[in-house]
Amino acid sequence: MEKKCFKCGKTKKLNEFSKHKGMADGHLGKCKECARKYALDYREKNIEKVREKDRQRAKLPHRRKYQLRNQLRKFGITLADYDKMFNDQNGVCAICGKTNLKRRRLAIDHNHKTNKVRGLLCGKCNKAIGLFEENPEILEKAIKYLK
Repeated sequence: MEKKCFKCGKTKKLNEFSKHKGMADGHLGKCKECARKYALDYREKNIEKVREKDRQRAKLPHRRKYQLRNQLRKFGITLADYDKMFNDQNGVCAICGKTNLKRRRLAIDHNHKTNKVRGLLCGKCNKAIGLFEENPEILEKAIKYLK
């Protein structure tokens, strides 16, 4: 199949257009070559704006550290406590034993009634416990169902 680029007016093969679910044919109306040229032109004309965005992206790890500090304060533990738990668990999730993907810190798991910290979990296990409402009976039923 072919498509006409609205920018350069050339008819090109569909693989020369980026995919986009929102379009009727599943591809953008501007070919990859025109999109690349537009991006380079935009970057040249708006260099300060682009640099500021890059600086904001670079601060993301600091934001994660800030979020961790807030969690530590919330649960009444120190960074040294977190590091000790992390080392005691060999840097892996207390349930599945996997390292947390995407280089994110392991989540601090806690009892929602007592706020007592239980350990560190990967995002998936932490979410799963929450979805099972921290209820051992529901978890046992789920285990029985899986078997």
